[in-house]
Amino acid sequence: MTDGSDHEIELALKAGASDPGNTWHGVVTGTVTKADGSAAVSAKVTFTQDGSEKSHAATDTSGGYRTESLLPGRYWVKAELPAHTPSDKIDLDVKPGEVHKLDLMLKS
Repeated sequence: MTDGSDHEIELALKAGASDPGNTWHGVVTGTVTKADGSAAVSAKVTFTQDGSEKSHAATDTSGGYRTESLLPGRYWVKAELPAHTPSDKIDLDVKPGEVHKLDLMLKS
């Protein structure tokens, strides 16, 4: 096998896909707050592309969330919590191997 052959590239991609620390995905982390500034506990943060949900995360007891499974590309991101008005949708360009910080606020 020579360097750069198709077979060698295929093996590299498979190894990277199973490595949780790989640089093929983007990471998004942040905090969701209510309109009064308090933590939005158990809010759902949704990542969509072309009208289809690609990933979601739930906030913890301090309103924090993190997702590590996003492929590079543009996503619409919003937060929702029952009995509250959802956050605005934010247009986010996820880059491979980067950590993106995105805080969201519910409207009411």
